[in-house]
Amino acid sequence: MRGTREVDRRVAARDEVNGVVASARARATSLEALRSATDLVDRIRAARTLASIRDEETTAALAAALRDASAEVAVEAAEALGRHRGPGAIGALRAALDNSDGYYNPMTRAASVRALGAILPSDEAALIANAVTSVDPMVSLAAIAALAERDEPASRDALAAVLENRAGFYLPLTRQAAARALLQLRRWDEEKYRTLLENEADATVRESLVALRASS
Repeated sequence: MRGTREVDRRVAARDEVNGVVASARARATSLEALRSATDLVDRIRAARTLASIRDEETTAALAAALRDASAEVAVEAAEALGRHRGPGAIGALRAALDNSDGYYNPMTRAASVRALGAILPSDEAALIANAVTSVDPMVSLAAIAALAERDEPASRDALAAVLENRAGFYLPLTRQAAARALLQLRRWDEEKYRTLLENEADATVRESLVALRASS
């Protein structure tokens, strides 16, 4: 029995070493592919692999990939950074969302706000709420979905603000999405609900608000 346990121990140790070696090889291969592969499918695959490999160099490589010439690769990089967490990932995603130099396309910015919604601490929820006001509907809709997933007081306030806006800033599609998102939240202010319902002219939004009352 003792001999069997010793064999098992050696086998487990060897498998662990082999696993570490294989992981290191996959990391190196994926980093190289993400940085220089000519086929976008290879770069997409590399970003997906690197999502589960969390270290400073890998996070930096994914951050750089947010500026990939292919929007599909950049979106994969944003989603991968959403699993990295940490200040490096958050900083890169915020830069893509802010888009101060106008480089990032709507798909990348939308993916970035979704990733930020998953990793930002509760005291930074205002960043997601602010993204709801984006003039790009894709980004605004992504922010609304992220707020619904977070389900915080800030989520309710930001979503209600979309419906309270009577200046025509938000497209009907965005307002309808905000109303549906409110249905996903666990808590709701009854007085605010009544005010919204009384002043709502969009039939689709009213339908969602009525459903909210029925479900609460």
